[in-house]
Amino acid sequence: MVCGGPWFLNWVLGAFLTVLWVACVLCVYVPDLYGTTELTEQGLRLRTPYRRRLIRWAEVTGIVEQESDGKGGIRKVVVAQRVDRKPVVLPATRSFQSDRARWEDFDRRFRDIYIYWYQNGRGARPPA
Repeated sequence: MVCGGPWFLNWVLGAFLTVLWVACVLCVYVPDLYGTTELTEQGLRLRTPYRRRLIRWAEVTGIVEQESDGKGGIRKVVVAQRVDRKPVVLPATRSFQSDRARWEDFDRRFRDIYIYWYQNGRGARPPA
């Protein structure tokens, strides 16, 4: 028993510690839940919890920004257009219209990906 108190305090303490443990686990693993996009010399390395793949720079014909308006507000994603005309949404590039800092972070990520693609000899010219 906890400090000689009623028996249910053990259950309350156990529940609290369980919730604390789950919160810590989520803080560690949630950032990678949506996946990551790595820029490499070979191409875009896409990693999600259930799939890993490499899209070579020779397959990418364009890097564009797409917006969609839904119930949650405006959503932006970075899309790689491929030679076979299949668009690929890059993981970890989604941004919702909730605050200005997220838009600026999204614009910075989009520009970094676009310039990296351009420097590998594939793009027309960097955006202004």
